[in-house]
Amino acid sequence: KAPSLRVYCLYGTGVPTERAYHYAREPGGLGRWAIDTSRNDEATSLAGWLKLTLGEAVHEVRSSKRLVDSPVVALDSDKYMTASMRRTLKSMGRDAMAGEDAAPDLEINPRHPVIVKLNQLRQNDAALAGLVAEQLNDQARLASGRLEDPRAMLQRMNALLSKVVGA
Repeated sequence: KAPSLRVYCLYGTGVPTERAYHYAREPGGLGRWAIDTSRNDEATSLAGWLKLTLGEAVHEVRSSKRLVDSPVVALDSDKYMTASMRRTLKSMGRDAMAGEDAAPDLEINPRHPVIVKLNQLRQNDAALAGLVAEQLNDQARLASGRLEDPRAMLQRMNALLSKVVGA
């Protein structure tokens, strides 16, 4: 008599295809369990739009169940070379060993008010939603220590502030 049940299905070998399904009781009180797809549809749609909008700046965008206070987080897509290892190698003059800076994975918090409003905004004002998406990506990269040149982020932040104050 578990209040909620998650079933994890793994497809393939070495492919990050884990999917979490939320189950809920069927309407009508028959007591049967069914997959509750309404919880994941909007988050999946927004994640796809963010990947399309951000392009090569991110490796993958997915919904997160662990974020509480943050709207987004940037994670290393290369599981063997973290950002701190890459910075250490570059500071030692071993740029060739550090390799190219791989695009991070982006996890979004579908319950955060900024993400909820971004999902609504992309329907009404795609240009402004694109600016907000790029800003969120840069903020996540800044927080994870992956943003090397913040000038573009600052220009975008000033443009967003100008829109907010009506300048």
